[in-house]
Amino acid sequence: MATGEYVKNANSCSMCKRQIINAGIEKVYIRDTKDEYRMVNVSDWIEADESLDGILGY
Repeated sequence: MATGEYVKNANSCSMCKRQIINAGIEKVYIRDTKDEYRMVNVSDWIEADESLDGILGY
């Protein structure tokens, strides 16, 4: 953000998710605040692949 704030509940876009999956990365760490991070298992993105629903236009 231009203000330097962290984006609440940020996540990777669909294209970035695909590149991360194809790269074989297993975990992604997302910074939520200055001192707080959360870990995302990439396998969760594979299991809950929203692109398979065809709802979001890809």
